[in-house]
Amino acid sequence: MKRLAFLLIISSLLLIAESGGSGAIEGGGDVGDALIPIAPDFSVDKSSLKVVLKQGQTKIETLKIKNTGADILDVKVLLDNIEQFKLYPESNNISAILSPNEEKAIELVFRALENEKPEIYPKTIVLKSPSSEKEVIIVIEVDSAQPLFDVDVEALPHSKSILPGKELLLDVSLFNVKGFGRVDVSVEYAIKDFQGNVVASEHETLAVETQAKFTRSLLAPSDLKPGNYVALAKVTYGDSVGTSSDIFEVTAKTLRLNILQVKDYRVILLIGAALMTICILIFSAYRLIYSKKKSPKGKAEEIKQLREDAKSQKLRKELEAIEKAYKSGLISEESYQKGKKRIEGKLK
Repeated sequence: MKRLAFLLIISSLLLIAESGGSGAIEGGGDVGDALIPIAPDFSVDKSSLKVVLKQGQTKIETLKIKNTGADILDVKVLLDNIEQFKLYPESNNISAILSPNEEKAIELVFRALENEKPEIYPKTIVLKSPSSEKEVIIVIEVDSAQPLFDVDVEALPHSKSILPGKELLLDVSLFNVKGFGRVDVSVEYAIKDFQGNVVASEHETLAVETQAKFTRSLLAPSDLKPGNYVALAKVTYGDSVGTSSDIFEVTAKTLRLNILQVKDYRVILLIGAALMTICILIFSAYRLIYSKKKSPKGKAEEIKQLREDAKSQKLRKELEAIEKAYKSGLISEESYQKGKKRIEGKLK
């Protein structure tokens, strides 16, 4: 009975597996879904945020955090990196406790002091839960309180993602806000990382009357690490400074192998036949050379060799006979030496 019950259980499991967990048992799909655990996680409504401020100005921005898991989640929002421009909340570490599927808005109040240096400030906000971590890119643009010139910069579409060592192309627009005639302005273009480091920069002086629009390029260093960077433009006229920025990505260098796709099978057959012919020719040449090296000697050569061997054998016997006669005292040493020299000469 136990064996029969075990076989019935195994059969039922196999039926459920074959049917994908539904259809074998009424309502089986709901049961299968209930057995799949939902990993604790959260989402943020923005991956990046640009805050444009004039000296002495305040702005409010919000981030919406949503619990996408099935359990209560505590998300920590770390604001240390934006403390320089953060008016509210006062704490740099705030907590958002979210029920499943609950969404909360985190209000952030940014402020640029009246004496804040007009510049582009790349920053980040980190959001952590026990199971995951996310980062929101913040770019803070600070302009003069009353800028005389405004600037707008944007990375061209094909420059939104570039390789290290390649050119970043920027679309730049300048505007004479006060409209007081043609003047010379200084324009700086730069690339910054999110630690605030300038990794590339150029500048020029331009004469602008009302507005100007043009394209400029910056060479991204070949040793740049993959990640997000900020392209910026800054226009200066006297004490007035206007800024603008855009985010782009540097991607890792990869080795791509292009595979030749031959659709005409006749080409493949011709290539195969040519390779086979070459192999046959090489093999035939090798066999010919090998057979010449190993081929037996001709009949005349064999006869000549036999004669030489017989003659050598006869001379050696004659030398042995002379040596025996000398040792026996039958011939003198002088005769022995003369005979020996004659025979050895013939043997050589």
